[in-house]
Amino acid sequence: MTRKFKTNEEISPRELVQYGLDHLGAGATLFKGTPEHYDSAGYLIHIGYECLLKGWWLYQDKEIESGHSLLKICARNHNTNSRVGIFLSVTLSDDC
Repeated sequence: MTRKFKTNEEISPRELVQYGLDHLGAGATLFKGTPEHYDSAGYLIHIGYECLLKGWWLYQDKEIESGHSLLKICARNHNTNSRVGIFLSVTLSDDC
């Protein structure tokens, strides 16, 4: 059975977005380095996008399923006909 996380439990949408941005930044820094860091950079960027999309999902539905499939997460977010950019700007507006 797939575990579901809810907004009133361990994590908030804002935290997921911040984690995602941090991972994307770290991945971008590694990509500026030498080729032996590219695998790690790619991994961090994958996790960064996953966190951003899960943050949106959690914000919309107040719960998310565990798992790491970007295809499943993207398909889920695409089906909501939502605007992730608006979510990101509203979610982070207090911190920026």
